[in-house]
Amino acid sequence: MTTIPITANYSFLRSIVQIRDHRKYLFLGLGVSIVSFILFKLLYPYPDFFSDSYSYLEAAYFNQDIAIWPIGYSKFLWAFHYLTHSDTAFVAFQYFFLQISALYLFFSILYLYQPSEVTKKLLFAFLFF
Repeated sequence: MTTIPITANYSFLRSIVQIRDHRKYLFLGLGVSIVSFILFKLLYPYPDFFSDSYSYLEAAYFNQDIAIWPIGYSKFLWAFHYLTHSDTAFVAFQYFFLQISALYLFFSILYLYQPSEVTKKLLFAFLFF
């Protein structure tokens, strides 16, 4: 006898919103992300730069079309500079984009593979803690 997966009756987005356990993971993931961002900003208030960072910043500053490293990130820096000059806003954008991507990966795995509860909890802990 084959069992029908719990998400078979739901689209991807509906499975996140309407399945109680998935909603719990969504709110927990968002909450953990916000709390950890605040904690990180309290412990490390300034962004860190290393030698490669200056190459990206220089290429962005001069709006170069070619540089020593791939130019896409420099173009992104250049475009983001027009929205705000805040380093905190930039770090927050990158951090929350990463966290939302991790949530998307997590829910994709839940939707496509229906892992066991232990696997769900381990995967969630690995991605968000």
